[in-house]
Amino acid sequence: LRFPALLEAWAAAIRFEESWPAHKRYHGRVLWGMFTGDEPYEQLARLIFHPRALRALGQSYRQRHG
Repeated sequence: LRFPALLEAWAAAIRFEESWPAHKRYHGRVLWGMFTGDEPYEQLARLIFHPRALRALGQSYRQRHG
């Protein structure tokens, strides 16, 4: 919450991934894992730093903040 621009980009990345197959949705899976505790933090860290997840986050950020 301290970085609203990053939070907006992350929310946009989650929306962007909705059209992807479930096994490729990195940001949504991380969010769900944080809320439910279904996945260990180590696995969530791997997901959030996956190259495809970082690319989606970067694209979302650039679309919103030029």
